[in-house]
Amino acid sequence: MISKNCDCCKVLCGNVDKCYQKILITLKGGWVLNHYGGSDTYLGRLVLETYSHIEDWESLNQYTHLKYLGGNLQTICKCLRRYWEKHTEYLDKIEQFNIAYLNESPFKNGYTTGKELTDRLHIHFHILPRTRRMRESLCDPEHILGWHLIDCISCFPEEYQLQNRNYLRAKRLMEYLSDCLSSIKVEETTKCK
Repeated sequence: MISKNCDCCKVLCGNVDKCYQKILITLKGGWVLNHYGGSDTYLGRLVLETYSHIEDWESLNQYTHLKYLGGNLQTICKCLRRYWEKHTEYLDKIEQFNIAYLNESPFKNGYTTGKELTDRLHIHFHILPRTRRMRESLCDPEHILGWHLIDCISCFPEEYQLQNRNYLRAKRLMEYLSDCLSSIKVEETTKCK
């Protein structure tokens, strides 16, 4: 099941901004991993979302979605840390991961009631790695905390930032994660035609 108006469903169907990383990794339990795109991103900012359009926690299936959620997140973070240590000698080590579930995009964009709202709600988690240099580049200590990181991406050292000209770095990361996550991947299926 998909929703034509949902940003997460658009990513799953490939109907996204040209600079968005289009490599999707389908994982066990009905989850899909992708690299967040657009102008407010940086290398390693990932999104884990449900493969189906699911709007709230109560609708997650305990035998699929919930059973695999924690293991998927743990393995994603381990693989991302391994990539960082092996392939990004110009970046410092990941200090910690912030994992955010807010599901607030529809409210931010003014959809607050009825079908317009539920068409845009979709369970997803932002996986935000943070390094010492990223933390030190933030002038306001409040911005060190989790979700505020994405408000300060423009302050990060240039080598962390992704713009249209260097999305190849995100592609290489996703190719590595695809191989690394093969132990929790499932066969690709076609969702949208």
